[in-house]
Amino acid sequence: LDGLPLALELAAARARLFAPAAMLERLKGRLPFLAGRSRNLPTRQTTLYAAIDWSYTLLTPAERALFDRLSVFVGGFTASAAAQVVDGVEESDMLERLAGLADQSMLRILPADEAGAEPRFRMLTLLREYAGEHLAGQGELDAIRRRHAVTFLALAKQGDHELRGPAQLAALRRLEADHDNVRAALDWSLDQPEPDASLGLALAAALGWFWYLRDFRHEGNDWLSRAMAAAPDASPCVMAHAAQARGVMLSALGRFEEAVALCQRSLDLFALDPDAIGQGGALACLGRAESRQKRYAPALALNMEAAATFRAAGDCFGESLALRNAGDSSRLSGRYEEAERQYRQALALGHASGGGWA
Repeated sequence: LDGLPLALELAAARARLFAPAAMLERLKGRLPFLAGRSRNLPTRQTTLYAAIDWSYTLLTPAERALFDRLSVFVGGFTASAAAQVVDGVEESDMLERLAGLADQSMLRILPADEAGAEPRFRMLTLLREYAGEHLAGQGELDAIRRRHAVTFLALAKQGDHELRGPAQLAALRRLEADHDNVRAALDWSLDQPEPDASLGLALAAALGWFWYLRDFRHEGNDWLSRAMAAAPDASPCVMAHAAQARGVMLSALGRFEEAVALCQRSLDLFALDPDAIGQGGALACLGRAESRQKRYAPALALNMEAAATFRAAGDCFGESLALRNAGDSSRLSGRYEEAERQYRQALALGHASGGGWA
């Protein structure tokens, strides 16, 4: 309830009727539960609607349209993201408009978490629900949610690329800040028919490395599984990336046979729609899963093939990762000099990529 005193008071008044778990379930639709519009309800129980309605009527038509469309964001957003989602407002003008809504207490400005970070804004949950009702009533909800999903697909793809280089820390922070927006985009897109379901599949595939690094591996596996089922007719390349990302999740979760099957499926799909970096990732994941099952010889061969594939594509980060995996296989099979050589090569490439992962 975002700490709003009136909302807390109205919820507390229902505590004698509902157990906490039942109340929490009903609070998913906060406004109807806290303050219905029925004329038979006491005035006190309609005050929350009245307060929001009064604030909303003070906005200009342009401010109302912007406020309604911002309801698709979850957990905060930047002016640049808002400009991409809300059609017809330039980014240079968006910051002033958002500041204006914040001055009228319709948005909150979130504290900056790092020097130079772009300002972030957030809509209170009750206000977001109210604005979302208006947006749905105007028939704009799906169009705005589609723009929202496309915006965060672009952010996820950029983050996936930057996680493999010197901008990795900034990319992690940016993806963490917008993780709730990404979840909302996935949830909407995967409930839609094509092509939006394929958009959700591409979004899930682009988040694989982020989910792996930040230990959202169970959640990542769930999203990827749902996405692959929702878009079975997606392009081979998109499906291959998703299968490879899910293989990484399952390998990290100890489900090695499933990981092997998914990585092999990824390789088969990349044969139809080539992507050298994706193919290298599938080979490296396959080699890692084989090594974890103590099949060191095939693991070493797969990782060396992955390293060669990444090298041909000019991907120092991927080559470093594959050589590190190869070093693990050599070390675990007692080939220590070979392992040392592979680790040193991986370390040099890791520094060359600027990522520091090695």
